[in-house]
Amino acid sequence: MNYIDPILAIDLVTGPYEHVFWKVLIAPLALVVLVSLWLVSKKRYNWVDVSLPFIIMTGLAFGVTLFGVNTWAGYQPDEKGLAALKAKKDAEAKKTAGTEKAAKEKTAAEAETARKKSEYDAALSEFKDRDGKEINSAIIEMTALRDELERRIKNMGETLEEAGKDSSSDADMNKWKEDLSKVNTSLKELDASLVDAFIEYQKFKNATTSTERAALDEALKSGAANANEIKSRYKSLKQQISGDDNGS
Repeated sequence: MNYIDPILAIDLVTGPYEHVFWKVLIAPLALVVLVSLWLVSKKRYNWVDVSLPFIIMTGLAFGVTLFGVNTWAGYQPDEKGLAALKAKKDAEAKKTAGTEKAAKEKTAAEAETARKKSEYDAALSEFKDRDGKEINSAIIEMTALRDELERRIKNMGETLEEAGKDSSSDADMNKWKEDLSKVNTSLKELDASLVDAFIEYQKFKNATTSTERAALDEALKSGAANANEIKSRYKSLKQQISGDDNGS
């Protein structure tokens, strides 16, 4: 508590709590004025008669307000305390502003990333349907083959488990797993060929020079050749699976 004798504490009402003193003083002063006006309105008193009571009441209002506000102010933080509170509040506001700014920047960055990703996916999808359709066709076929192998491996694994057999010693299971590994590797090759061709396509769109055109043609030719080679490589496996499905 920063308490000081209220009678000697007039400096407090000219310090950090001055505004409180003057605001509180308005009420008793207004009351004094109203009482004075009421007395004059009675016709028995004039302003000369009322002047002395007015001065006395004004002094009492000032004194009571001074005493009350200074007593209250004595229990409040002093200027150093107020400065510390303000510094703490400013620091918290700065921290909050920094957090909000970081959150907004993160949101904006995520939105920009999503926008670029959407544009990339749309352009790649268009490329798949046009210039890269041979490579994409091979990817679709190989994906279907991968899915079928995964289905067979899962179903057979469950069957062998129910029968109490060790799936790792089953020849067909091991063959399918080996085929699946090769198919996944080939899919990665096809995906890489598609992306390479797409990059060259973008270079060609942005430059349209003979060099970029030649690079695009080469990338498409190489990708298509790789796609056809991979499809031929797994032709017998596809026929075998297709034959098994028809037989079943």
